[in-house]
Amino acid sequence: MDAACPSPDFMAVEYTLAAHLTGAAPGPEWVPVECASKEAYGCGDLGEKQFLQGLTLHVRRLERADLINTSLSIALTDEAVRSIQSELGLPLRLQGVDGLVPDVQGSVKVADAGVLVICVYFNIWDFGNSTYYLVYDAADASLYMIPFIPARVVETIYTVTPVPARAAAGQGHELALVAQKLWPQPERGRLCVCTPATRAAASHADPDDDDGPWEIKVHRGFPDFPQAFVVDLVFSCEGKAFWADLSRGVAYSDLRQDGPAVDAAFVALPDGYEIDYRSLPEDVWIDTAKVSRTMGCVQGSVKFVSIDPGVTTRRRPPGNANATVIKVWTLDLDRRRWEEEEGSTCAWGELWTKACAMDARLRDVQPLEPQYPVLMPDGALCLLLPKTRHRRRGPRVKKPDYICSFDMLSKSCLCFRQVCNYHIVDPIILPYDFFKNCYPAPKRKPPTRKRKIQSISTQMPT
Repeated sequence: MDAACPSPDFMAVEYTLAAHLTGAAPGPEWVPVECASKEAYGCGDLGEKQFLQGLTLHVRRLERADLINTSLSIALTDEAVRSIQSELGLPLRLQGVDGLVPDVQGSVKVADAGVLVICVYFNIWDFGNSTYYLVYDAADASLYMIPFIPARVVETIYTVTPVPARAAAGQGHELALVAQKLWPQPERGRLCVCTPATRAAASHADPDDDDGPWEIKVHRGFPDFPQAFVVDLVFSCEGKAFWADLSRGVAYSDLRQDGPAVDAAFVALPDGYEIDYRSLPEDVWIDTAKVSRTMGCVQGSVKFVSIDPGVTTRRRPPGNANATVIKVWTLDLDRRRWEEEEGSTCAWGELWTKACAMDARLRDVQPLEPQYPVLMPDGALCLLLPKTRHRRRGPRVKKPDYICSFDMLSKSCLCFRQVCNYHIVDPIILPYDFFKNCYPAPKRKPPTRKRKIQSISTQMPT
């Protein structure tokens, strides 16, 4: 994009979070993530009982060096489980009873600006439930927990995924979540912001009389469409939080705006790229916009990427690699308009040729249509090449999908790997070294001991 920088290897982190509770210790395939600090802000008794000290975040080892599938899990000690049981109102006399272990569900929500956000839900049937965010900051390898926004005051709209953004002073980060007041009223929109200052204040506040680590501001001007606004992805750039609907455009707010209210603005997609689903026949199947589009921040600029199938003719049938074009735009925030990057736009066939040069296996494969573009932090474009079918003799069998990254300025292929079940696990793409001092190296098989074969001379009769 703006500069040709090599992208590190990456890993595809599954959306679903695994949990290891009492009597279910993680196996050797799980690598503990080393955390320099662990804190709980506004979590009441859980913070007082050092709940996080009994929680360990793990990342699963890669199966093979060329297969990038992985996932995250949390392991809870017995003391941590009892803390959750107490928090959910389970009497002390029942905390050792079988069947009353909390149900733990979690999902990896977003990784942006070097910050990973996980949503965790604890539930005990007939007693209660609670939702928290676990936040890992790769900059200092810190892990902290905060409660969900105060449900007695506001409710989330569009998404429960907060936007991570680096704080104005460069120290730490903040989270932003779009919400609204529970009852219809003028200026109902709210922006819930969690900053280093609000987290520090929540450590000394009474959670029953406070909004916890969240500061709730009036949110003005967020788009209100007759057709629902769908948040496909969130990201931050230069102190602004962005919520992208890849069929319409992007809304954003300046988190550095002072005062009790924050303004929002909206920029539509480039001409010809807005999709009006209401005008389409009901029986037409439409893929999610994420299959062919993405948006993100690259070196201080907001980029929009689209995979366009192009015009098909007799000479350029559907699936022709040279018919598909990858286009890149940069958002001019001052004028609120998109500018196409001529130097980054190119035919997919050109990139496919570079991928074939990196991996000889592709020479026996029909050109694959790219899907699910993802912008990496360094500006590389990551693409999924789904369901390989080989042209060799014999039955046509499905192989693991390929995934690769490209420098869009030099048109070079930077990294080439394989991934399984991308469409099912809905992964978050992370740099391989995202977790400090923790690299989920491939599992190593023990060396096979070779059988010693007697020499012919010793086997021959004398």
